[in-house]
Amino acid sequence: MTRKVKNILWVIIGSMLLGTGIYAHTGQKMSFEETQQKKEAREKAEVRGNKQKSMSKEQWKSMSADEQYQYQMQMMQAEAVKEAPENLEYIKKEYKKGTLYPPADTSILKLGGAKYKQAVPVLIEILKNYNVADIRVSTAEALGNIGDPLAIPVLKEALGYNDYRIKVEAAVALVKLGRIEEAFPILEKVAKKGDVKNWQIDMKKRYSTVTFMSEEEKSKRRAETVADFKEKVLPSKAIRCLGSVGDAKSSAVIKNALQDKNEFVRLRAGSEMMEMDKNAAIPVLEKIIFDGNVSRSVRSAAMSALAKGKGEKEKNILKRYVRFGDQYLSDKAKKLIREMEGK
Repeated sequence: MTRKVKNILWVIIGSMLLGTGIYAHTGQKMSFEETQQKKEAREKAEVRGNKQKSMSKEQWKSMSADEQYQYQMQMMQAEAVKEAPENLEYIKKEYKKGTLYPPADTSILKLGGAKYKQAVPVLIEILKNYNVADIRVSTAEALGNIGDPLAIPVLKEALGYNDYRIKVEAAVALVKLGRIEEAFPILEKVAKKGDVKNWQIDMKKRYSTVTFMSEEEKSKRRAETVADFKEKVLPSKAIRCLGSVGDAKSSAVIKNALQDKNEFVRLRAGSEMMEMDKNAAIPVLEKIIFDGNVSRSVRSAAMSALAKGKGEKEKNILKRYVRFGDQYLSDKAKKLIREMEGK
């Protein structure tokens, strides 16, 4: 199997795991209804096959969403460590040829997952010099996950780049490296959507190799993706990062985001505030859960975020939903209640 084909598979697998991981950790599971409808097909994917090699179907079903996510992350990291030398050589070769395009960014992210310090010099060079936004975003993320202080200067420099995806990823990486003060201004601005209309997000090369879409459709998809990044993806990422900091300044920014017009952002802020000030978070999450105009995926994730509080108030909200909600989410609420009660 070629490296590019493997990377495409990992993009698919990673997207699936990201859905589970966001569901368990951030309250933003993606494409819930579609995911449910395609459950049987998804279970045939490579990641499920790998899982079933080491445990029974019953064992897998007995695990919580968080445990399943952690297990899959461990598997992905183990493979990333094994493949790290090969991935580094692949990245070097494509970079030298000037053909380092997605899905090669998957190999870059796997170097970060493996915490492969030998990759730091070339990743620094790529972030500094390579003019493909998707690749630079993944490179900043990988440098943050590797955690080598050698990357601090280039990450600080990246805070001044035009593309806001790179700015945010560099800020998140700096927080992981303990440089919170340098990162905070960008994270605060993005969480508050300051001057959001003027944010630059480079999507020129997105869908460029897709042959089955017209140029008009590609342009439409790019515009929709840019809007999603501005309205929910980047603010939610900034809020999650600020939640990991957990100081008074960060808490104030997150609390402000509880009033954001986008339900994903409110959800992310509510999830983080459950760790800081759950009395502020509970009403926001409760409103999302009972809002029939909000997608089922967001409401499901709000339940998970609420259940993190493990208090009687949170439990009673879920019990109330069981009485009045739709069947699937009622079952979800019942499961969370059982977990909160240790059953």
